[in-house]
Amino acid sequence: MKEIIKEDKIIFVPADLEIRDILIKEKIKFVFIMPSIDSKSELILRYKKRGNNEMFIKLAITDLENWSKLKYNYKTIILPQNKYLEDYLIEENLI
Repeated sequence: MKEIIKEDKIIFVPADLEIRDILIKEKIKFVFIMPSIDSKSELILRYKKRGNNEMFIKLAITDLENWSKLKYNYKTIILPQNKYLEDYLIEENLI
């Protein structure tokens, strides 16, 4: 993974805890960005609209509920209710 990462590049990886543990172990700088738990209803509607099945939706919402209860020792950004990742990236002049 380190070989493909270059300075000033944004790379998206799955939010799995295992992936984040690997990033920490490999000393790869990252920011964990997740939606607010208050966005749960909107997220379910988005998932259904884009055709995700019920199993995916249940897993995604369970992950969100679990992750929102944890404290992290790395930079974590919680998007405000009903805000998209793209909104954050534009506000931060990253895209």
